Amino acid sequence: MIVKSLVAGDNQIGWRANCRLRLMEVFVKMRYQVALPALLACAFLAFAAADVSVDYNHQADFGRYHTYSWLGANASGLWKDRIMAAVDSQLSAKGWQKVPSGGDATVSAVGYSTERDKMETFYDGFPGWGWRGWGGMGVATTTAIPERVGDLTVDVFDSGTK
Repeated sequence: MIVKSLVAGDNQIGWRANCRLRLMEVFVKMRYQVALPALLACAFLAFAAADVSVDYNHQADFGRYHTYSWLGANASGLWKDRIMAAVDSQLSAKGWQKVPSGGDATVSAVGYSTERDKMETFYDGFPGWGWRGWGGMGVATTTAIPERVGDLTVDVFDSGTK
């Protein structure tokens, strides 16, 4: 009956079913339209949480530097290539040219990582803590989760004054 009325469009039940189908289509489309930007926003916030600090000589005349060469990058295998490629792309965007040796500036990168423990505590008991007589005894479980933390230092200095 509903299928017939959807095709014919002649009664109230068919119209309502047709509206429900259209609403379901809209919600399915909207789910993807909302989920993708939300996922991208979460990824942006995760990368924006990185702590980046910059220090440089404010009296330096960066207009006189047009070429650079690498002194080296102290990192393991794949990371060394990624670090050098990222620095190369940023410096070329500023108009600097990479030369094999003897550039106006010399670039050096040193990276290291360490492991530290992140402490997470879970409280159990009613209403949640068992603190000062609220709900009796509660249990607190603390877990140490190892977490790798890294630092990368990129030095750009005048080749003539090293």
